[in-house]
Amino acid sequence: MLWLALSAVAHANTIQVALKVVDENGMPIPAARAVIQCRALNSAEPNEFTGETDASGCFSKKVESWSGLYFEAKKAGYYSARLYDQPDDSDVRQEIILPRRINPRPLFVKFYNGNANRGLQIPKYEEWFGYDFKIGDWVTPNGQGTDADVRFRFRTSTKSGDPTVELSALDSNGGFAPTTRLIQYSELKMPHSAPTTGYQNLITLTSNEDPMSTALFIRSRVKTDATGKITSANFGKIQGPVIINRRGCIAFTHYFNPSANDPNLEFDSSRNLLNDPANPPELAP
Repeated sequence: MLWLALSAVAHANTIQVALKVVDENGMPIPAARAVIQCRALNSAEPNEFTGETDASGCFSKKVESWSGLYFEAKKAGYYSARLYDQPDDSDVRQEIILPRRINPRPLFVKFYNGNANRGLQIPKYEEWFGYDFKIGDWVTPNGQGTDADVRFRFRTSTKSGDPTVELSALDSNGGFAPTTRLIQYSELKMPHSAPTTGYQNLITLTSNEDPMSTALFIRSRVKTDATGKITSANFGKIQGPVIINRRGCIAFTHYFNPSANDPNLEFDSSRNLLNDPANPPELAP
């Protein structure tokens, strides 16, 4: 009986894995390097199958697996993809998006991690505080910032008691726009550029949201003419994981393009304009 139970647990699945690699517009990418890894029965190391995609962007292989799959795709001129812990209980057909490298540029980027002393600490609950994306700090007198791009307010939910964070624009033409596409497995998770429309002035983040799913474009430092038409604005983004804890601390990464009217937020990760020794040497684009 024990032998039968162990055999059932350790039974390997023989499945067909078909990968299709495309760019952000859905166009096939031929000659991309595709990798399928699977852990086989009685093997300490995963079996790996590597090849190039065909003219239709496809790579297919029959494999045996008993503890999940790993996929990888890459090609020069594109952002790589890595998909962990993929199910292996039946045949797999997986599309993998590799966004193109179009025009990476230096940006002001700051990373806050989830440690209590490394996240963005709110000075006080239930009050608004301005934050400067270019400096990476609260505006004076609470920090070294000089121009507020957004305002933060930490609050406690009356229903659950969990903390929430409200983000408010500084003027009616600025604000926040949810991303139209989020590729969590990609090096470049959000679209290359911020949208020109669709911004809202106030948004609330809660601690029970998926930390990886929070991704916002930001329009700030807006100037208008006498008719109310926008003549100048700067763009940025907030990218997950976004983690909010009860100590009034938030972990996230923010990006800021200092060039007015340039919505490009494709970050050259080797050229961070924000000199901060606490940041990792290279951040995600």
